[in-house]
Amino acid sequence: MQRALLMLAVVLTAACHSDSSPTAPVATTGILNFQIETKTCSEQGAFDISVFIDHVKVASPTFTVGSTSSFAVQAGTHTIGGFAVDGRLNWASIVVTVPAGGQYTALFACK
Repeated sequence: MQRALLMLAVVLTAACHSDSSPTAPVATTGILNFQIETKTCSEQGAFDISVFIDHVKVASPTFTVGSTSSFAVQAGTHTIGGFAVDGRLNWASIVVTVPAGGQYTALFACK
């Protein structure tokens, strides 16, 4: 019986021991930032923008000039767009690429 327990302990120790270093998980997400451009929007004041990612409204945050709203997304290509809730501005949909473990910042300009 003792011999069987000793053998079991040796097998379990060998199974749990590894010479390789643990690896960090691979990033599969990134950050998508929406920012109001300062130069062309300086006279707009604060306004609510409906933000769309992949044709889905994700939020309607209040933006001021230079402010940013961020969203965690899967890495890869996304279709983004938005419009001011009060109707004064509209940003056409564009396709952007968000890198894994990185970020992409989309600037909303007020032409």
